[in-house]
Amino acid sequence: MSPAAMELSASSPAAPWMAPSKMTSAGTLANPFAIVPAANPTDAGLTKEMLAKGFYHTTGVGPDLMENAKKAVRAMIDWLVRDQGLSLHEAYAICSVVGDLKLSEVVDIPNWIVSMTVPRGIFE
Repeated sequence: MSPAAMELSASSPAAPWMAPSKMTSAGTLANPFAIVPAANPTDAGLTKEMLAKGFYHTTGVGPDLMENAKKAVRAMIDWLVRDQGLSLHEAYAICSVVGDLKLSEVVDIPNWIVSMTVPRGIFE
């Protein structure tokens, strides 16, 4: 091994994923191989008071990812109409503007879990 290669290997981590990470000003963890959000990036637009009130969640579960997304959104619209007294159009608008659709779980192959969340604080 050349002296330059020995120097490089001595100063480099044993594995690339072990490279040191640092927090960026945008609130993400960054290293040479990945940029990972330190928290849910959609939470950045909410005040501390809004975050403290929590979220309503609905899910869609099954083997078809797109169908599960539709189930989660439809369940949220149904809940907003039934429990919050919104019109169908208002519920759809709420889901469109503040709803957050996420892929929640993939470990239960062939089933996927998709979640729709809406912050509770918007109803006060």
